[in-house]
Amino acid sequence: MAIPTKIYRVLLAVLLLVVGISLHAPASWAAPLQDFNKSLDAAMRHHRWAGFYLRTGNIALAQLELDAFAAKSKALAGNYALSPPDLFAADPNWRGDIESLPTTAAAALAASEGGEIETARALLAPVRASIGQLRRRNGLFLFSDCIDAANGAFERLWRVRHNPPNFTKPAEIDLMRHDLAVTLYWYRRCHDEAPLSVRDNGQFQRLMETSIQSLNLIWEAARNANARRIINILREVRSSDRLLYLQFP
Repeated sequence: MAIPTKIYRVLLAVLLLVVGISLHAPASWAAPLQDFNKSLDAAMRHHRWAGFYLRTGNIALAQLELDAFAAKSKALAGNYALSPPDLFAADPNWRGDIESLPTTAAAALAASEGGEIETARALLAPVRASIGQLRRRNGLFLFSDCIDAANGAFERLWRVRHNPPNFTKPAEIDLMRHDLAVTLYWYRRCHDEAPLSVRDNGQFQRLMETSIQSLNLIWEAARNANARRIINILREVRSSDRLLYLQFP
């Protein structure tokens, strides 16, 4: 049975109204995930460099980065703490995690201004892991999480630098080989899964390819029980690993 023309026009008007609302819904209804990720990345870039400058003793630059981290994380919390992207809407810890960022940044800045450099570093230290946990428990894995995993794997392998394996003890060699295999896995994965903007970066390509080649040399050094060679390789990769953290998440 055909729908009367008058009723059809009413239904069509309602449909167009609903579509119009959905296309122009205010951001406060559901903050776009992509916009949030970009804002968080911008804030975390200052977090990384602040930590680097605090570690290297360049306090003036550290404070500039901390000030920027505080400003951007405050804006982030203002925009998203009460209106999370849909992916995070059911997370009961969302607001606390997001609002803790500007609080931490302000506390670290105050500590650095008071000469308490180690306190400032300690305040910043858990932030990276907290953000990673927030994403993981909500089923999100980004390129920056891949970089975090690669850095974490290398950090475990780096322990060999100060405590090389006893080559007469197979268990110690196996542990080093396990940590090496995990590090190589994450380095290769980050290399292969980098977004186009990063993948096309010549510095990124050189850094990753050189690091992977160097790490692979550890297999032969282990077979030859050459602890000095292993330590020297790790020293070479260490600077690349830090650069990867600072420049490319």
